[in-house]
Amino acid sequence: MERDHNNPGAGANRTGAKSGSDDVNGVAYNSDRRFRLPLAVGGTAIDIWRFMRPYGIWACADGRQVLFNRDYLPILERYPGQPCRAANPREWIWWIKQNWFFNDGTPHEQVAARIDFVLAWWGLPPLPPRPPGRQKWRNRCERRKQANPWAIVLA
Repeated sequence: MERDHNNPGAGANRTGAKSGSDDVNGVAYNSDRRFRLPLAVGGTAIDIWRFMRPYGIWACADGRQVLFNRDYLPILERYPGQPCRAANPREWIWWIKQNWFFNDGTPHEQVAARIDFVLAWWGLPPLPPRPPGRQKWRNRCERRKQANPWAIVLA
């Protein structure tokens, strides 16, 4: 099945993917098709999980699409016909269109399903469930200084 990067309903071809095998973006899967949070970037598990959650998408004039998190930091990017890669969270994105995947009124179950749908649309595994614990990164400036955890997942 060929991937249509312009259609959010088109899934990636995951036929035959087993535990430890890679997909087109080079992500190693666990047996439950999820990955472990890359704690090497610092912060707590909840900090990293929150950083990695897509909240919306920016479309740029050059065709680039950028997923951003709830802090409006770029987390993933891709150009038409190319696999996604980790975005630079310090970059200012000059977008021409912005869309959100959920809002404060969206039920938690729907938020998780929408995030997993978006990640599958980008050929990525779903995020693990919300980890327990408290946040260490208290503000957006602290989060912006950290390495992008997606860079470790996609390495």
